[in-house]
Amino acid sequence: MGVLVLILGILSIVLGTVIIGIIPSILGLVLGAKALMKNKSSGIVIGGICCSAFGLLVSVIMIVAISSSGGESTQNVMNEVQTENATVEDVAGTEMESLVETVVETESESIVRPEQATEIYITDLLDEWGDYVGEWVTVSYPCGRTDDDDKTIQSEYDSDAGYYLRSYVDNYRDFEYGDYVTVTGLVEGDYASYIEIKNAHIDYYGSDAESDYIAKKAIWDERQHEIAISARDSFIESAASVTYDDLRRYPDTYKDKAITLKLKIKSVEPDGWIFQGDIIATIPGTSNEIAVYDARTVREPRFMDGDTITVYARGNGLAKIQIKDGKGLLSKVVDEYEIPSIEVIYTDNDNLDILGTSSDSSSEAAEAGKKAAEALNKILEAGE
Repeated sequence: MGVLVLILGILSIVLGTVIIGIIPSILGLVLGAKALMKNKSSGIVIGGICCSAFGLLVSVIMIVAISSSGGESTQNVMNEVQTENATVEDVAGTEMESLVETVVETESESIVRPEQATEIYITDLLDEWGDYVGEWVTVSYPCGRTDDDDKTIQSEYDSDAGYYLRSYVDNYRDFEYGDYVTVTGLVEGDYASYIEIKNAHIDYYGSDAESDYIAKKAIWDERQHEIAISARDSFIESAASVTYDDLRRYPDTYKDKAITLKLKIKSVEPDGWIFQGDIIATIPGTSNEIAVYDARTVREPRFMDGDTITVYARGNGLAKIQIKDGKGLLSKVVDEYEIPSIEVIYTDNDNLDILGTSSDSSSEAAEAGKKAAEALNKILEAGE
């Protein structure tokens, strides 16, 4: 037993430098302890125990040394990894910041609003929108509706131009119908019954926008009034004086030509849902009838039975007059004949105060245009 303990002790010292010496050292200590317990103490057993203890100490020292060295290496590796990660993050962050700055700079370069845009009345813009495509404009208008999804503010229907205005704004907010808003944006073009402004910005709204709209409208009305008066004067000056016989004998010669003559209104039928009521006039002092179509932009003052007026009109060829037996759809035509027909453009008692202004339009025509545009918009929205 003593020899075995000694051999294990020696092995533990030899193998202690490679860690596995801990196994023979433990065995040597266990067997040596058993030998001592059996009173087999001898120099060999004690020597084996001492060698095993020393071998165990060597193994423990080696384990601690290796663990310490390995920990430092691991820490160094982790530090290096963290350093590399930090470097990568710094580089990535720098590149991201550069990318963001590039995008912002690019957007800034693509949307550069001028210090001063062209201020324009909405009807002028809608009526002459082709002249303003690609230009920055500032325009005030009453809101028709807003769209939270598209961030758009649409105007009320403009019956003078026959369009809506739709602005895509970057500082969008909701408005009620009839609220006034002033925007500055880039005129893009038309889409169905819309003229569109892109990259727009709300400058102001409320009473300030309303005041701006009213001021521009007053200027527009005055300019249109002057244009309309000038056009009336030119038409009257160009109108040729004709007789009933001229219109009866030469209907094609005078068709669409400016003419003037004096008439006495014989009968005025009420307007229907779609068509204007028939108007029959005569040459004063005769029974010669002429069919009259009221083509004035402002049908005021209205024609009344018995009126005697000088009209400035265009020849409209011949009209067929039917004499019917009975009334309604079941009435029967018993006779028919042709009479001269004219389209009245102006008269000698026109309401010159409103000629050419925003009031200078048939309310029926304006309403019909609005309904047609609204119907078209519903169709387009349903398609979207």
